[in-house]
Amino acid sequence: AKKLNEINEERKAIVEQITQEALAVVNKENHIHLLVNRGWHEGVLGIVAGKIMNETGKPTLVLTLKEDGSAKGSGRSIEALNLFEMLDQMRDLFTYFGGHHAAVGLTMPSENVTILQEKMNQYIVDHQIDLMRGPELRIDEVLLPNEVTVERIDELKLLAPFGTDNPLPQFLF
Repeated sequence: AKKLNEINEERKAIVEQITQEALAVVNKENHIHLLVNRGWHEGVLGIVAGKIMNETGKPTLVLTLKEDGSAKGSGRSIEALNLFEMLDQMRDLFTYFGGHHAAVGLTMPSENVTILQEKMNQYIVDHQIDLMRGPELRIDEVLLPNEVTVERIDELKLLAPFGTDNPLPQFLF
């Protein structure tokens, strides 16, 4: 357990370092952040993309440049943009591509990075996507405070685990 904790602390430090390096090169003019650097650890780029997306409010792709001339990494998106759908239309730029509406993984020749940034910016303009629109407030049930009981909370726990395809219920009091 001690060794696993040490490894996790090392991972956290790597994530923090890459996040700070990536935030330093964010170009606020772009609709979608495409951040690329040599030597970033590819195993944490999805976490970094999520952190930058949360910090800036914009969809973010974070790639590392590999020795073989490719760029490889991950992307995370906000609710206003289906990242998979957008990048699927640019599939010819990638040697590998997969994911879903909120997260993607990709590999591409590094010479395609500039073209990808241009195409993503143009996609946002062409499709008139409002990236400033926040997530829709979803309420599953309106409850009175006296309706919240330990038994009801225990019943909700039976629906777990919660995540992308099984969202945590939202209540309005």
